[in-house]
Amino acid sequence: MGRDFQLGDYNDVPSRIAEAREKWPDGRLRPVNPEQAYRVETIGNATFIVYTAAFYRTADDPLPGIGVAWEPFPGKTNYTRDSELQNAETSAWGRAIVAALQADAKKGIASAEEVRNRHADREAEWEQAAKAPSVEQVDAFNTFAHSLNLAADDREIHRIGRQVKAAEKSGELTHFQYEQLARKASERLAELQQSGPVEPDGSAK
Repeated sequence: MGRDFQLGDYNDVPSRIAEAREKWPDGRLRPVNPEQAYRVETIGNATFIVYTAAFYRTADDPLPGIGVAWEPFPGKTNYTRDSELQNAETSAWGRAIVAALQADAKKGIASAEEVRNRHADREAEWEQAAKAPSVEQVDAFNTFAHSLNLAADDREIHRIGRQVKAAEKSGELTHFQYEQLARKASERLAELQQSGPVEPDGSAK
């Protein structure tokens, strides 16, 4: 698929670890907060696994390098699906080492692994966009869209939103249908905020 088109322009994380280990034999990588190595963040209709790593050059390093990375959940490709946390951790490690100024950043802060994963994600999106939805997916989309049009309050919209997300995850909807419905849900929420309570048929009181 040509995903390695410019990976040579980036250092991979193992190379950064080896470089840091050579400079600082006692260096170590660990979560910034070992009690909560990662967290799950939801922004709009997107979910991410967030990992914050620290690179300590010595055991008592007062200013370790800090790196933060996140991965979309669920992952879209074989590189990221079912290994979202591991990918976020690896990316955070690479960034923490660069932040500690112990790795060559001439090839960029992003690691080869990050670039590969994002390029693969884009290719997966392009491939999905090229596929027409099935009759069943079109019917499901229309049903959800109609339900959103009739939604009378934000709780109803959020309930439908959870159903839409589950449908996208199960394949009942395509990812792009899901994104269209997510935008429609946001627009419906805005309408309700402007018009106030509505009747079950969608008309304003």
